[in-house]
Amino acid sequence: MCEAYLGPEFDIHAGGMDLIFPHHENEIAQAEAVGDRFARFWLHNGWVTMGGEKMSKSLGNVLAIPAVLQRVRPAELRYYLGSAHYRSMLEFSETALQDAAKAYTGIEDFLHRVRNRVGAVEPGEWTAAFAAALDDDLAVPIALAEIHAARAEGNRALEAPHRPHTSGPTIPPPRLQSVPPRTNSSAGNRSAPTKPRWCSAATPCWSACARVFQRPRSTWRWALTPTNA
Repeated sequence: MCEAYLGPEFDIHAGGMDLIFPHHENEIAQAEAVGDRFARFWLHNGWVTMGGEKMSKSLGNVLAIPAVLQRVRPAELRYYLGSAHYRSMLEFSETALQDAAKAYTGIEDFLHRVRNRVGAVEPGEWTAAFAAALDDDLAVPIALAEIHAARAEGNRALEAPHRPHTSGPTIPPPRLQSVPPRTNSSAGNRSAPTKPRWCSAATPCWSACARVFQRPRSTWRWALTPTNA
């Protein structure tokens, strides 16, 4: 089936870390036994847990996405899930979910302030720190921290001496988790760090935030390639 739809070699195979052995190692063995390279990158994700347990229907500790979306918007839920590195465990917390929603809203509020002040915001350039974070095993939590740093810089620009300071709502900082160490599983050893290729254009810092949160994901132009490419 993989060969029929994806060819003898494809870029990414993902799955939970509990599938490394035996499932993914068996897939590698079977594919290479017939001469196929199979997947170039393996991304094994951690779990969203509840009460320290992996969510599962058998335990009855599953959160239905439609129910969660009654409390936060889809973009806010994605932001919350991205606050932990994909290989980390994320213990579900209603407080952390709401904090993530407020942090995301804070970025939106900043963009509205920019539009009201200077008009339409043109897509800008990724900062070097943002690109480096995603280049390091898709370290999204670090990339989110860089977005908030860009927002803070933009707020300082908006609060320049010619503009009187006004007190706004306090937005809690995002709850970020560190990137876990890489594992040495046989399937994991086939992984190679990814090298995002970014397009760029020079505009002020707030445009970097605008580009992340305004452009549809389908228009993002980056490709996954091994470090030796």
